[in-house]
Amino acid sequence: MLIPPSRPWHRAENAEELLALSKKLGLTPKKAVEPKPLVYRDLLNGTSEPCQLVGCEGERYAIIDIGGVLHTIHIDCLADMQSGSRTRRTETEPDCPVYTVIDIETTGLDRQTAEIIEFGALRIENGTPSAQFSMLVQASAPVPPVCARLTGITDDMLAGQPEIREALSAFVAFIGDTPLVGQNLLDFDLPIINRICEEQSISPLRNRCCDTLLTARRCLTLSSYRLEALAAALGAEQSTAHRALGDCETTYRVFERLAEDYPAAVQWARPPRPRKTAPSAPRPRVTASQLAHFQSRPKAKDIVPATDLFDPAHPLFDKTCVLTGELLKLSDREAMQRIADCGGKNADNVTKKTDLLIVGGGSPREKKSGKVRKAEEYIEKGIPIQIISEEEFLQM
Repeated sequence: MLIPPSRPWHRAENAEELLALSKKLGLTPKKAVEPKPLVYRDLLNGTSEPCQLVGCEGERYAIIDIGGVLHTIHIDCLADMQSGSRTRRTETEPDCPVYTVIDIETTGLDRQTAEIIEFGALRIENGTPSAQFSMLVQASAPVPPVCARLTGITDDMLAGQPEIREALSAFVAFIGDTPLVGQNLLDFDLPIINRICEEQSISPLRNRCCDTLLTARRCLTLSSYRLEALAAALGAEQSTAHRALGDCETTYRVFERLAEDYPAAVQWARPPRPRKTAPSAPRPRVTASQLAHFQSRPKAKDIVPATDLFDPAHPLFDKTCVLTGELLKLSDREAMQRIADCGGKNADNVTKKTDLLIVGGGSPREKKSGKVRKAEEYIEKGIPIQIISEEEFLQM
């Protein structure tokens, strides 16, 4: 995947400097008197076109001109394209001197709705880490409690962090054209990343990939293939679990052990092309006041009924109720207490067991909350969840 230059880079000022740079990068023989013609090979589509070296970004990236458009490409990838013997590599060849380990932390496991709240990437050159990338991402809604407990990432940590488009662009620029390695990469991380790329009008990742989960299943017999279990089985040192960069470090060590002990099991493949979907509406950003409101909402387990005498005929009796949005005429605690005193059951999140979803009158009509979207998904599947307004709730 071609990436336009995004950081300061040096342009060769004349023909002599360009020749010297081309030789330094190993693109032109030492005794040549002019730069060797270069070609950019699209290994995915099997096409190639002339390109011209114009400068460099540090010691590892070249700046090339393709049809009048500048692009950043890793030096090893560009050199790889110039050699007929090297460009004929098969997708299963494990030799890969430069690759990038990636990992994401998300707000859930649903590949169609989960948001990314942290990116991690670790560049590996000749078996040794050479650069790293780590960035938290501002979510559009509060982090689910189960996610916060697992990752340690809280709403306060995400406040003021870059929004998804800025973070994703920086992440993609860091990766560049390098092959990718990850745990459960092809079935989880890449589908979510590429879905959000489509939503943000960013080209999806099509880099060659190696999934350590699939690799381990080819050569190891274990009761669990989770990253922690693989690291333990292979004797690989483990870094901080369930944080993106920490998991990248552990995955790198696992991959190197797999490549060393079971080289035939290491296979490289292209990720499947994402399905074309209609562009989704941008998710609303949660304001500081809204975030404070959501955080102040009491937990369902903290609300107990003030009586044990209930009317079984009451419309809220034995109903599981969930609040969403901002109530105007009652506080959240008052509303939840009324539900409990009528014999109803409060819940924090929408599930298949939800009976009523109560939408606060202060919620903008044009912007649906995550709980409303989840309830609508369940309704489409035939689960009888009723979505009611604050006024309808008060009438009950």
